[in-house]
Amino acid sequence: HCLGGEVLEGIAIYNAIKACRTPVDAYIDGVSASMATIVMLACRKIYMADNAFLMIHAPSGYAFGTSKDLIKTAKVLKAMEVNCRAAYVAKTGKTDAEVSVWLDGDKWFSASEAGNEKLIDGIVGAGDAQASVRKEESKTSTRTMLDQRDAALSTTTNNKAQNEKSIMD
Repeated sequence: HCLGGEVLEGIAIYNAIKACRTPVDAYIDGVSASMATIVMLACRKIYMADNAFLMIHAPSGYAFGTSKDLIKTAKVLKAMEVNCRAAYVAKTGKTDAEVSVWLDGDKWFSASEAGNEKLIDGIVGAGDAQASVRKEESKTSTRTMLDQRDAALSTTTNNKAQNEKSIMD
């Protein structure tokens, strides 16, 4: 669940996921928007709850300065957009022109729309999403990979509970 963020940070996360030797799958339980949709594209499989949403658009930014400064910023934004389009094209098999239409303003996709456009690999029910993902993972993951994932999730859950307890104390 992510509303997006900085393009350069998203690229770093995307590259780290791509470089990971252990397959990484994404599960969208609420929304994946903006740069978060590029990050999800680095994953081996992308699952989405049937009531979740995706939103994509072209990179945006702010500039201050002379007309030359603004032109330089526009060139960087255009280069970022080219990279984003390439990632969507690679995932979906759509043409560059088709993806360009998506990037003109905010383009929202329901889970079924995202599936139809090949932005995701599967739709799972909101109530049984984790069980569905776990079943799918067991088809392609080794026991060690699943144990490592479970340990990471357990640690995250335990840390969250400890942090919430600390805040309450």
